[in-house]
Amino acid sequence: MHHPFQVIAKISRPEKQFLLAASGPKLLCVNLEDGTIASQWQAEVVKTAAVSEKLKTEESNEPPAKKRKTAQPEQEAPNVTAIEITPDGSHAVIVTGEDKTIRVFHVSSEGVLTEKSQRCMAKRPSAITLTNEGNMILCADKFGDAYSLPLLPTPEQDEAARQAAVNIAKPREPAASETTVHSKANRRALEYQRKQAEEKTKDNAQEKDHLKLKETLLFAHDLLLGHVAMVIDIIAAQKPPVKEGQRPRSYVITSDRDEHIRVSRGPPQSHVIESFCLGHGEFVSKLCLVDPDILVSGGGDDDLFVWDWLGGRLLSKLSLRSAVIRVTGQSEDDCKIAVSGLWLLPGTTAEQNRLLIGCEGVPALFHCAVSTLQDDNATIDTFPLDGNLLDLAIDKGLIIVSIDNIHKPTSVTDIDNSTIFKPRLQIFTLDEALQNQTETFRHQLVEVNEMMTTEWHEKSLRTLLYGIGPLRKRRNEYGADLEE
Repeated sequence: MHHPFQVIAKISRPEKQFLLAASGPKLLCVNLEDGTIASQWQAEVVKTAAVSEKLKTEESNEPPAKKRKTAQPEQEAPNVTAIEITPDGSHAVIVTGEDKTIRVFHVSSEGVLTEKSQRCMAKRPSAITLTNEGNMILCADKFGDAYSLPLLPTPEQDEAARQAAVNIAKPREPAASETTVHSKANRRALEYQRKQAEEKTKDNAQEKDHLKLKETLLFAHDLLLGHVAMVIDIIAAQKPPVKEGQRPRSYVITSDRDEHIRVSRGPPQSHVIESFCLGHGEFVSKLCLVDPDILVSGGGDDDLFVWDWLGGRLLSKLSLRSAVIRVTGQSEDDCKIAVSGLWLLPGTTAEQNRLLIGCEGVPALFHCAVSTLQDDNATIDTFPLDGNLLDLAIDKGLIIVSIDNIHKPTSVTDIDNSTIFKPRLQIFTLDEALQNQTETFRHQLVEVNEMMTTEWHEKSLRTLLYGIGPLRKRRNEYGADLEE
């Protein structure tokens, strides 16, 4: 069985339409007109944690008798975990997880990928997006920080950032001197401080400074904001100007593992908090703006939450539980919802816009009309799929879905040993979804579905495909969080 495509994204160029599909560390650019592979790229191999542990053992001072023999250290290429496309389709931003790197590719009119920049973050990115103009990357990491990075930094910007980082890593000299210190006790203190500064030139201190410099980002960036928990999703929003002649007001909306949604001003004022959207009882994994004023959020709760995001006001809730149980056949106690995707499918009119919903480990695509989200009688329709939904892309009324062809439908652990061929990418129209009819193996996707992309291993594949459900916190019988 071939490795599934864990992340996909649509590229709209004036000349042609392309699909970026990531299978493990490999990235394919597919021409949607004829299904040919326009270009492909694969991340380079990096050392795993096992290699680092082996090096530590070799460098330790333990007696030879206590050292354990280790097998040849394994190496693996970092997997693609996120893709974002600029509004004009000229560039693609790719995140590879294991090496914590953000890469920017230029996409030619023929779909050829050319790497333009490569920036390694201090902590592993957990979510990225682009500003509305497409000239800035917004990146959040697993430690709760969010940064902004220029899409294509200039050499002058990167050099200024590097010099600033080097200056921070340098040992500090005492600010006082003999001319400012007069008492005998203060002079002894000054002499002690100078001795400490001299000691920092020794090997041990130099190693600490090197580690400090290593953790500092040596390229142009700005720290925007911070959460006390892992940031799971980040999106950019805009409001029209209040007065004529003013610029649109920009905002950054972030969600975290601690059930919070934070609305901040856009760069460079992201430290200013406009509002919080509070009400979730579990992690918030996905955010989607269905209207300039309306935000939909979902995560580990049974409901989708509909917000007036700037005012921080909850407008309504839309239950997912019954729809998920109908598909999975789980009992009420066993059903644990983890929203893995929220997408806006534009219609010919605003009344025809639909919200598409994906849940982790569920072989179906849920959808509902955006115009009914605030109604008490809003309903969720279900479109069954051949496997668990992984990701989705939209192309002029066509819906392209990536499904898990390795695990059994409704399961995130059991391997499907069936010999029946299941296409990893499927394409259909909204009308077919509404009527539960689809041609799942159209000619545009034949070549990419039959292509052998990369090998897979059960444990690492499960971690790559299903990383949202494990974010759910363990709680005791009284509902209090257990220490992890």
